[in-house]
Amino acid sequence: MEHVPQIVPISEMKLNQPEVLERLNSGPVVLASRSKAAAVLVSVQQWDRMITYIEDLEDALAVAKLKLADARGEVEWMSQQEISEWLAEDEQVPA
Repeated sequence: MEHVPQIVPISEMKLNQPEVLERLNSGPVVLASRSKAAAVLVSVQQWDRMITYIEDLEDALAVAKLKLADARGEVEWMSQQEISEWLAEDEQVPA
């Protein structure tokens, strides 16, 4: 996969869709509108890898939080619901 994004005008996507989609084999394609990035296309395989990676990171973070809380003596016996609520306390992401 390339590290420098492939930039394609949206008009080229409209005119040469098969060729632009073929470029996804080399990595993401940035669609530009009036010389500004408007969207990013990724292959289904890359999308699936990214989602799996994010889910794995979230799982690892949850385990790390539990281990840290346990080491601090903050966690005793908790139900699954209590654990979910505790983990969700600092998952507030700004919109």
